Amino acid sequence: MATRLPIALLLLLCAKAMFAQTESPAVVGVGPFLHIVSDLDQSLAFYHDTLGLELTGPPGEHKFTDNPAVANLYGVPGKQFRAAVLKIPGSQMGIELVQWGEARKPKDGPTAVTLMLGRPGAVRTTLRDPDGFTVEVDPSVIAGAALVIGVNDARKAAALYESMLGLKSDQIRFTTAGNKGLNVPFPTPGQGMLRLFVRNIDAVTASLKAAGSSVITTSGAPVTLPQGQRVIIIRDPNGFYLQPMEMR
Repeated sequence: MATRLPIALLLLLCAKAMFAQTESPAVVGVGPFLHIVSDLDQSLAFYHDTLGLELTGPPGEHKFTDNPAVANLYGVPGKQFRAAVLKIPGSQMGIELVQWGEARKPKDGPTAVTLMLGRPGAVRTTLRDPDGFTVEVDPSVIAGAALVIGVNDARKAAALYESMLGLKSDQIRFTTAGNKGLNVPFPTPGQGMLRLFVRNIDAVTASLKAAGSSVITTSGAPVTLPQGQRVIIIRDPNGFYLQPMEMR
């Protein structure tokens, strides 16, 4: 009996440790993929008219908005923006298109992020949106979407997201392809960013900074949007942008 007690106690402690690791992951959900665009109207023509994605929100003209909290969030205080949100069938991710400032001609250059759209009965097609962003449409049994992010070390990037954020999602994939397309100033048209819903934004921010991430948001800390959400924009060690938003 004396020899069994330590083993039983050890197993109990291990079980508790494993449960603690999986009980409260930092990330509790994946939000929309945010895409910085040079001309919202052209981008809407591509994603809505060409790809057939459904617009959400009220119909009509997408006018520029003066929202200091959002401008500070993006690290561009005083700037105006306009935006539109589209649904992706079979996915909770969605797409949010954001234009900062007047429409301008997109710059040619590589993009390190690819949007994968799975569609039943589709013919495999590779497209580029008006900003040079790659969209791949693939045949799939069920509809869905995923982001494929090119980094210097895919295994290391995936391990970082899993260990630090508890993020295990088939909507985010890493591939070892270099991150040349990520090394541009923010916000630059053609860039992508992913919103992550988190439990504790202060803890997530601290963990990301400790892992070598940098904060884009003007204050260097989460801002509170008019709707009450606390949110921040962070550039991860690979150069990809994240927008953690605290669940209320």
